[in-house]
Amino acid sequence: MLFIAPTINNDIRWSTYSADLSVRLAGGVVVPATAYYWGFDINGGIGYLFWYDNNLNVYYKTTTDGINWSPEQFYNIIWPQPFDTNGVGWKQMAVTDAGNPILVFEVGDGSGIYPPRCKIYVSIGSGIPCIEVGNTAIDALNFYPTIATGGNYVVVLFGQPRSGAGLYRFWDIYYNYSVDNGLSWHTPRSLTGNITAHNNCLWQIAKRLDATGAGQFFFAFGSSI
Repeated sequence: MLFIAPTINNDIRWSTYSADLSVRLAGGVVVPATAYYWGFDINGGIGYLFWYDNNLNVYYKTTTDGINWSPEQFYNIIWPQPFDTNGVGWKQMAVTDAGNPILVFEVGDGSGIYPPRCKIYVSIGSGIPCIEVGNTAIDALNFYPTIATGGNYVVVLFGQPRSGAGLYRFWDIYYNYSVDNGLSWHTPRSLTGNITAHNNCLWQIAKRLDATGAGQFFFAFGSSI
């Protein structure tokens, strides 16, 4: 079992234990400061650890045994710039069954407009332009994307304030999905349109989808907090 731990010193540490957690097999600093954690996942026999630096350069290392790590590798992310001033936030990633990482993130309008407009993107490969997967209206307030994979499916969950309920007081949860490992995407759909007691709480999708390949997923969220 492999644990990844970003620290307050902005390095990233790792520890690998036996399956019953009784023996620590190896561990240490896998990425020294200053590194900002993006995400970790292991699927298809390959584990990917992604991070970025102060200049938003993205890097990764891989492991196939939870003990030995590859050298640092550069990931050429093609950052989208939908606004005059752009800020990046809420980063996660997941590895497909074929062993390919997909990164998800939010780009916000940094002009000072409140609430800030935000868009959701995925990156399916180094050097490949990112794909917008959220609600595409220019004034959309998308935020906090979370991602899962399984079979050929990729699912992204994200939030958006409900119209008329007071911005950031009632957040609907949407999902979008791909059936071809992230190459093409559908139209986002709301999962919480009939819920009246969902208020000011984030969500998280389980990293793996239905093992039968049907694209079904589980997610957790709070209500009436």
